[in-house]
Parts: sequence; structure tokens; C-alpha cells
Amino acid sequence: MWSGTRASARRAGRLILVDQPPVSAVPGITAVDARVSSADQRSDLDRKVARVSAWAAAQSLAVGRVVAEAALH
Repeated sequence: MWSGTRASARRAGRLILVDQPPVSAVPGITAVDARVSSADQRSDLDRKVARVSAWAAAQSLAVGRVVAEAALH
């Protein structure tokens, strides 16, 4: 369960980057979550997944699951 501790975050353009990742519920496993608001943005979704996965690797976080979703409208 989430402890309620807030991590610091900063904006980079339209992105919000979390400086300190919260402790995961399962130690050593990180989930990458990327979403876009339109199916036309599929290439943007792929870039988001790659960018967040690269960030996780740079933080020595093992990505155990990738969730990618594009809205249908």
C-alpha cells in the first residue's frame, strides 16, 4: 500500500518528471505506464514508452511490466 509520501517532481516541457521514484509494492519491479489521448498518436506512445523505459534503466530500476494505452477516439 502507498505510504502517502510525496516525491518531488519537476516539469520538462509538457512532461512531469518525478525526481525520486516511490517505493514499489514489489521490491525490484517497476511498471512503465504511458498513455495518449488518440489512436493517431501511436508513434508518440511508442516514444513515451522508450523514454520512460530508458529513464528507469538509468535509475537502475528493473522494468517488469509496460502498460501502453491509446484512446479509441
